Amino acid sequence: MATETSYNFTLTQVDTQALICQIRASSISTAVDYINTDGTTVSIYFKDVLSDTDSATLTALVSAYAYVAPVITYNPINVTTQFESNKYTLKLASISGLVQSDGSVTLLFKIPGTPGGTDGRYINAAEAFFDVATAGDRILGAWFVDHDNILGNGVDYVVGSYTDDVAPSANQGWFLPSNRGFVRAETIGFYGFAPSGFYIKIMAQKAAGITTGTLYVNFEWGISGAGP
Repeated sequence: MATETSYNFTLTQVDTQALICQIRASSISTAVDYINTDGTTVSIYFKDVLSDTDSATLTALVSAYAYVAPVITYNPINVTTQFESNKYTLKLASISGLVQSDGSVTLLFKIPGTPGGTDGRYINAAEAFFDVATAGDRILGAWFVDHDNILGNGVDYVVGSYTDDVAPSANQGWFLPSNRGFVRAETIGFYGFAPSGFYIKIMAQKAAGITTGTLYVNFEWGISGAGP
């Protein structure tokens, strides 16, 4: 039956892990277990008693041991918190419009920036409300349109949509809850990119034949980088 056995030596300084590696690389056949230090006393524990040959080898190895300070390598990591990140910078924008004689409102908001390049806005969310909420008020839809015919496909050509245009018209868009007066929509997963030069077109309809009032829309979006 194996009997754990310690062998004591006196060393001024010792790197225990380095010494263990030397012992394991030597001809000593009995497995070294661990090393304890107490001041200058170094106790080397083996899983069993050493043979005379292995004991002599251990004594010679420890006698020849020369302490070398371990080299510690630091690999600095650049840590950027969410607060410090400037990949996107939040920008707030808004638009409003009057209800027309048929109870409808159409808003056109031109995406800021230089058209035809990489400028644009990363839309996170938007909210809309009438100045006076009425049950049945609706946002009919929200689209990205080429109002200035940049692409040559005609004025107000639809280049993107936040509306389920495949659904029946009666089911498109959202009702505005009358109990809180506004509705908020957020993009799914990430941001919706709106290229500069196009317009956000929002259409709404007042309920109950009302032909007065104002529609307000707030945009929560960002620009790439720190921005101006």
